[in-house]
Amino acid sequence: MRGPVSNPIKRFQLGDGRTRRSVSIQALLALTTVEGLLAVGAIFETQSMDRNAILLGYSLARILVGLSFLVLVIVFAGGTLRALLKPQWTNWIVERLDAAVTLNERRLPTCFLALLYMFIVGAYVLLVFRGAYVSAPAVLLRAAVQRFFSGTVWIVLMLLQLSAVLASWYASDLRQALFRSGRGRLRLALFLVLTAFTVQWITLALRVDWLYEIQGWFWHYAAKQVRPSHGYLVLIVLVALAVAGAILRRPTRHASNLVFCIGLAVFLQAGFGFAQGQGFESMRLKYVNTPLSDEMRLACEFEGGVLGSVRDYEASRGRNFWLGTKPPGFFAFYLAFRALVAAIRPEILVYSSSCFDVLSRVAAFVMPLLASLVVVPIYGVERLLSRDEGVQVSGLL
Repeated sequence: MRGPVSNPIKRFQLGDGRTRRSVSIQALLALTTVEGLLAVGAIFETQSMDRNAILLGYSLARILVGLSFLVLVIVFAGGTLRALLKPQWTNWIVERLDAAVTLNERRLPTCFLALLYMFIVGAYVLLVFRGAYVSAPAVLLRAAVQRFFSGTVWIVLMLLQLSAVLASWYASDLRQALFRSGRGRLRLALFLVLTAFTVQWITLALRVDWLYEIQGWFWHYAAKQVRPSHGYLVLIVLVALAVAGAILRRPTRHASNLVFCIGLAVFLQAGFGFAQGQGFESMRLKYVNTPLSDEMRLACEFEGGVLGSVRDYEASRGRNFWLGTKPPGFFAFYLAFRALVAAIRPEILVYSSSCFDVLSRVAAFVMPLLASLVVVPIYGVERLLSRDEGVQVSGLL
């Protein structure tokens, strides 16, 4: 009888793979050390202003930050020497890292996407500051990024290099986890959405200059000071989470969940108005002071009726920059709204200024509810497609 025969080819492949990973760890440590030395040298390349200098022409902040990066460089340099002199230590790192990221099937793609997310966000922040796309706001932050730009670049590059190492070690596992399963594609979609939203909010928070180069999109806004009314935002979040939890815990109660979704949409709109400081009046002023209120002003100035506006729409509104690109029913909606309000307040038809004032005040109460009814067709479509499974999710989102 013959005993079990080991597979020398497989054993050679496993050993060869571990050797390549050890070499990649050594190369990563060495590359990170060299990059760190360049970063520290760049930090101390330019001396501080005379009024801030306390030692050798450098300010206290420059010295502290530079020494902090230097400590990191020394740590990586020590790791590089140990990895080169003691390969078994490098093998231990490979085994521990492999065990950590493959502990369960979700950890590897999550770690990879987290590293990639931090790299993209960090690179974007460096881009907008280094490219001088941030002007008036964030003066201190801009100065810090510019003075310690090299150190920040080093940290961002470390994130990219770590994600590259994971991609090279687990290429097939990552393809399987991110592209060949429904859960993986959902994880990838969430990563793209979260990254895009983060970049968008950074752009808005820093008021990046290219916002103002978008013609006709009304990106201009004023920075607000924190006020007590902003405490309503905390209440808005808590109520939204409570309602969402109640809906998700009772997925079979379709009618009540639909009412909850509509009510939550109305509450959110009104809540932002109260956080602004004046409730529904804040919502009205927000609408009145934007070019999007021109349709209601034109409806107050129009002397005909709904049917007349539809028949003569091309002749009367076709040359208008905004209304000329909209169907006749768009303007007819505002005329119908004017007619309904006029049935209760006939005097609004006498003066267009009073008409617009009354219509905008009524709209501040009515339009949030009307806008929230968009949840109904969303609910109907999802119920048709999903066979009554989770039909409230799209409306809730």
